[in-house]
Amino acid sequence: MSKIHMTRRVCVCVRQQ
Repeated sequence: MSKIHMTRRVCVCVRQQ
């Protein structure tokens, strides 16, 4: 679950950029 959470956060960060 920790890995999915980190990936989700990175995806959102890259998408917001």
